Amino acid sequence: MSKTAAELQTLDAGSWFDKKFAGTKLPLLTDELDFVHKAGGVTLVERKEGDAATCVKMLRDKNLINEVVVQAFDWHYLKEFHDLEPRQYLGALGPPKELADGSKPGNRTKTLDAAWLDDLMKAGANAAVWNEQVTKEAVQESAQARPESLGLYHQRTRAGQQAARHGR
Repeated sequence: MSKTAAELQTLDAGSWFDKKFAGTKLPLLTDELDFVHKAGGVTLVERKEGDAATCVKMLRDKNLINEVVVQAFDWHYLKEFHDLEPRQYLGALGPPKELADGSKPGNRTKTLDAAWLDDLMKAGANAAVWNEQVTKEAVQESAQARPESLGLYHQRTRAGQQAARHGR
C-alpha cells in the first residue's frame, strides 16, 4: 500500500519504541538530508521507488549534487540518473534487479565478474556494492582493465563490511 508524504506525516513513529516518543513524526528524506549534511555527514540514499528526475531535482534544489551517494539495485534507474546528472556519485547494488538497458539479468551468475563490471559501467556507476559473492579475480579485473576510478565494496556475513578500493 502506497502512501503520500502527507499521509506518512500523520503517523506516530515513536509509540512502538517507548511512550516518551509518542507523537514523533516520520522525517521526510529532505529533513534527513538537511540534518546529516549540517552535521557534516555523508548520506547514502538507497532508491526504493520513484523516478530519477524527481531525485535529481531534489538534490539540485538542495545543492547536494555529489554531496550524497545515490545507490540502487535498479541499474536502469542509475543510468537514467547518470544521464540527467553525470556529476553525481552513484553506487550500483548487486546483483541488480534490472540492468542499465532496462532488461532483467535472467539466470546470470550472482558472483561479481567482468561481465557484471561492464554492465555496471554502462549504468554510470562509480561503485559496486555486492554481496559476499565477490571473487579475487573480479577485484583484479576491475583494477587492471578499467582506467576509470571504481570502488568495489562487498559484505562478509560475519566479518562485517570489507572494502577494496582501487582505480586512479
